[in-house]
Amino acid sequence: VLCEVHKNWYKTPNAAPRVFDTGGHQTGAAIILGFGRSTDYDGFPYCDIGGANRRVNENASLEKMVMGMRVKSEQSTCSVSNGHISSETKTTWSCIQNTAIIRIGGQTTAGLRHLFGHVRNFRIWHKALTDAQ
Repeated sequence: VLCEVHKNWYKTPNAAPRVFDTGGHQTGAAIILGFGRSTDYDGFPYCDIGGANRRVNENASLEKMVMGMRVKSEQSTCSVSNGHISSETKTTWSCIQNTAIIRIGGQTTAGLRHLFGHVRNFRIWHKALTDAQ
């Protein structure tokens, strides 16, 4: 997954603003692309695929970026932001049930984890991309 994101804030407005995430799936199958915060970094891009969390801390201060995530065939995952690729970690995630939905820009209709920004050129590839791509 790759997309262009413009966040309209410098301090994280909630627990973890979402670029996109999934709902209606089985336990442990969440797919999340969003922004997080820690003691040292506020607003870092991250992905979480079935509990395998990766982040790109060095881009926490950016307002506009191209960000995304990658899952390799052997289940290694990583987060990507403006050409920076996080370290990889393995996930045990293997599938998501067909009743799952994709939510873009927030987590619920109540506005929880709202992005307060813009997402465009949201793309999903079913074929593997190289690091250069």
